Amino acid sequence: MFDGIRKWWRNVRIDADFPRYEAQTRSAHEAGLAKRFPTGALQVERDRLMEPHLRRSEVVFGDPICMVRTAIARIEATIAEIYEQIDVLETDYQALLKPLYDRSRQIGEDWDELMEQKSQAHDDFADAKESIKSWHNKSSRSEIFLGNGGRKLPNHAWFGQSFGDLDGYKSDRASAVDEIRAANEGLDSLSLQRGQVQLEIAKLKEGRARQRNLLAQGLQLPTLRNQLQRTSERHEEQTAVLIRMDMCRRDMLDQGWYRSGAKAVHDAIAQTETAREACLRSFDAEDAKARRRLEHRANFPE
Repeated sequence: MFDGIRKWWRNVRIDADFPRYEAQTRSAHEAGLAKRFPTGALQVERDRLMEPHLRRSEVVFGDPICMVRTAIARIEATIAEIYEQIDVLETDYQALLKPLYDRSRQIGEDWDELMEQKSQAHDDFADAKESIKSWHNKSSRSEIFLGNGGRKLPNHAWFGQSFGDLDGYKSDRASAVDEIRAANEGLDSLSLQRGQVQLEIAKLKEGRARQRNLLAQGLQLPTLRNQLQRTSERHEEQTAVLIRMDMCRRDMLDQGWYRSGAKAVHDAIAQTETAREACLRSFDAEDAKARRRLEHRANFPE
């Protein structure tokens, strides 16, 4: 029985330890492959062979390409500005402002109505509060002063004081509080809406002012569209120039890549890396992993 328990416990320890052993073995295997299939010196040699060709291509094409790219960036900025100007001149700001002005007026009317409701609710609250105070005064006042002090008041009565009257006054007070709260919430909502409408109006007014300024400068839509077409053509021309210069630069580098022997060194690096990857794949094969499990078990201490 005890032998079975010891065997079971040893198997548990072996299974728990195998991931550590596997990681350690993989690390050692990869280190051995790096020594067996080195590529560092080849990479240095490849870069050394290409360095003069890279420098020459930068001397020949570096500044010209930079100048063309700068010119393209300026043209693109001009195109964006023309599009913005066309958009401003095409916009009917008056038509866009009219519904906002209407909405602003409606908000003002709704605001006044809610303020009136709130004022009435405050008056109702004050009346209910005063009625409650008067009820308590009368209920505690002596009969000599037309009060009900010392009397047991009924819950409800057609005539005279009752607790039903007090409940009604409290209900009126609670209703007034609810109306005040609802009015405040409505006013808060209208305040937010008014702020949003005012922002939209201000934005449209800014655009309308921009439109008037462009018209004062003599800018017209036909002129801007012609300018946009000419600028777009310049952009296409400069882009074509940049493409041709990039192609010439690549051709120069491709010639250096082959003539200097860098391509052959690069191929040798690729072959070395392929062989190393094949060895790594063989390490991960199921049969290889099974062998490592047996080795780990055989060498695991009792």
